[in-house]
Amino acid sequence: MQEVALTALRQYLDGATRAKLIDEALQDALGRYATTLRRLGE
Repeated sequence: MQEVALTALRQYLDGATRAKLIDEALQDALGRYATTLRRLGE
């Protein structure tokens, strides 16, 4: 049972870390290309 809990916790943390990295990359891209994205939306 303890192994199941550890596996679930590892999977959760991996997902949270991955989501955080994706969010940071997206924020960087949005900041970097804000003008271009705004012009494309016009």
